Amino acid sequence: DASLRLIHDGDTSRYTTAQDFHDNLMNPALEGPYRFWDIVIGSLVDTYKKAGVPLRAVHIGGDEVPEHAWDGSVYANRLMADKGMGHQRELHALFVGRVADICARHGVQIAGWQEIALDHPESYDARVRPVVAAVNCWTNAGDNGQKIARKAYPLVLSNVDYLYFDQTPTAHPEEPGLTWGGIVDEFRPLHATVDVLCSAPADVQANVAGISGHLFAETVRSRQMIERYILPRLLGLAERAHNAHETIGDKEYFGALSAEMDNWASEGTDFYLRQPGIRISGGKIEMNDAYGKGEIRYTLDGSEPGRDSMLYAGPIDATGVGQVRARLFYGPAASVTSILFIR
Repeated sequence: DASLRLIHDGDTSRYTTAQDFHDNLMNPALEGPYRFWDIVIGSLVDTYKKAGVPLRAVHIGGDEVPEHAWDGSVYANRLMADKGMGHQRELHALFVGRVADICARHGVQIAGWQEIALDHPESYDARVRPVVAAVNCWTNAGDNGQKIARKAYPLVLSNVDYLYFDQTPTAHPEEPGLTWGGIVDEFRPLHATVDVLCSAPADVQANVAGISGHLFAETVRSRQMIERYILPRLLGLAERAHNAHETIGDKEYFGALSAEMDNWASEGTDFYLRQPGIRISGGKIEMNDAYGKGEIRYTLDGSEPGRDSMLYAGPIDATGVGQVRARLFYGPAASVTSILFIR
């Protein structure tokens, strides 16, 4: 059968992926997926060769396979029985191994997420590890980073709670970004040192191949959102990529990124701004911002502050004021709204 089909008729499997898909998995018990991969890898190699650019590795993903992915596949169940497999994760391992073989035949290595390197027998590791260029570790639950490095896979620090730029930088409900991986503010990438994300002896840390920041596109709707997601967090990633160990402190780092905001603002590039602070002191409304630059615009009637709202220039009499709403504006950038209710 020369079919390139990735699934087969009659498969009654029911599953839900992390992105709520129900029909997007290849079936590793069929030959079609491997023929498909062979064509794709061969085409990539040919394209890079024609461009005169070396192709070191192809990232195969290899993660987020849900439970019960192939329960209703007669082919998958038959293969598991023939191979004496007790769990579908062994089908996943078989798939990774065969794709790795295909890539090796084309002279390229593979990269993948942590699932391609964790919880497999040494026989699998011995087969797959030599053709792996990078393993991205996205969560350190269970010391995954250290486990990957101890198995001598080339580890790339990619942890969600430090290096996912689609995670929100604050808990403010208006701030774009996801929350499932935690709050990733502008300081988190700076703190993504090798000692934090792969706490192990030097010989184990020697297997750390690098660091990577990630911006997944599910919540991206515009170029401005991309800019707001990556700036200024990209500066912390750059510092850690330059030196895997702790270098500058938070105060020096914050000063550096604040200075860079002048350039972004003059270029018309959007970026994340911390929202202004508001407090009542001595019967006066006081506001401040973290940067000492830009404009704090505010309203006292419950409306959303805009660039034409009142400009904060000093303490305001709080008499009769029920609430204050304020935003920081600097160049094209704008913070979310701070709200203070006054009783």
